[in-house]
Amino acid sequence: MDSNQYYVVFRWMRDELHLSKHEVNIYAIIYGFSQNGENTYNSSLSYLADLAGVSKSTTIRTLKKLVDEELVQKIDKTINGVKFCQYRVINVIEKREEGKRENNRKRIEQEKLKVTNREMCSILYKKK
Repeated sequence: MDSNQYYVVFRWMRDELHLSKHEVNIYAIIYGFSQNGENTYNSSLSYLADLAGVSKSTTIRTLKKLVDEELVQKIDKTINGVKFCQYRVINVIEKREEGKRENNRKRIEQEKLKVTNREMCSILYKKK
C-alpha cells in the first residue's frame, strides 16, 4: 500500500454518529469516496481492512453493522459472473441531526439528575 494514502476522520463521525474506533475509521474511508452522493467505495475488503488497520473479519463485521444501522448502503453488483460489493454513506445530514438530538437528550437527562441530586441533598441537609 502507498504510504501517502490517507483518510479524514471528522469529530462528528464519532460524537454525533456514536461510532467506535474501528467503525469510525471504516466509515471515514467510505465517506471519503462517496460524500458527494454519487460515487461509491468499490475497492476490495483487503484494501479497506489494510487502510483502516484492522483484520478482514473485523472489516466485514463493521460493514455489516454500518449497513444495519443505515449509515452505509451496500450495493451488490455482478459483472461477468463475479459478485462485487460497493458501499456509500447515506443520510449523513439526517444521521448527524439524530446524533445531535440524542446528545441533547442525554445532556438534558444529566441536568435533571443533577437537579434531583441537589434537591435530595438539600432535603437531607435540612432534616439535620
